[in-house]
Amino acid sequence: MGENLWHGTRGAFSYQIMLGQMVDERQHFRPGVFPDVSATGEWEQVAHYTQMVWPSTTEVGCAVASNASDDYLVCRYAPTGNMDGVALIPARGDVKLAQGRD
Repeated sequence: MGENLWHGTRGAFSYQIMLGQMVDERQHFRPGVFPDVSATGEWEQVAHYTQMVWPSTTEVGCAVASNASDDYLVCRYAPTGNMDGVALIPARGDVKLAQGRD
């Protein structure tokens, strides 16, 4: 199972912002064979985005947990993505976030 993590100040960010920061990594994405998928040469700069658009991903689940000062967004993906040697040319179009709690 693959996993994306995000954290920020409790109550300061909407779900749209939390996930949007992962989606925004697409600005550095370039199609290719993983890990050669970043226009900057650093695959880590697109790793959240590539997991979201990984061609074999069929299941996604996200949840937020909080402590006194922070919110933590955890998204899990199955099957695992970001595997070396796999061609990554997203065919799903642009990632769009569903409207939810702001």
